[in-house]
Amino acid sequence: MERQEIDGLLSELFDSGTQGDYLLLGADLDKDPAIIDRAYNDSAGYGPRSTLNMLDHLNRRYGGNFVTDNFRYRSKYDPRMKRNEVRIESLVDQTVRLAALGVTVSFGASELIDAEVMWKFDPEELGAVLDRAGFSMVRRWIEPTYRYGLFLLRHK
Repeated sequence: MERQEIDGLLSELFDSGTQGDYLLLGADLDKDPAIIDRAYNDSAGYGPRSTLNMLDHLNRRYGGNFVTDNFRYRSKYDPRMKRNEVRIESLVDQTVRLAALGVTVSFGASELIDAEVMWKFDPEELGAVLDRAGFSMVRRWIEPTYRYGLFLLRHK
């Protein structure tokens, strides 16, 4: 989802509710890029294992033949866009088949697969987006160390 699509999603949430409904929204907040980098490139390797597990899932679900050792996890924070971008890089030229779908895909060495985009928000900016969608802020909780926010909203 691109940033401009968030307004549309929140408007759809608002339109599906009725006056007086509540919404509890969690959002990762913008923070020092070094903290974000450590979170997605953790020393225990949870980020890479979780992302590369997508390939194993495709193998199981669709009869695929991805060889995960032929791919590498890539994560990079873009502070200008306020988003962390996770990609899976093909390490070799290869062809993968998803038998159940009848799909064959070729990857060149260094070719990237977009896996995830995780937006980071400024609390005031997010509040304005929520207000435009029709929600009113009841309360917000900001975790000061990890800069994660919970926002309790009410349908106007």
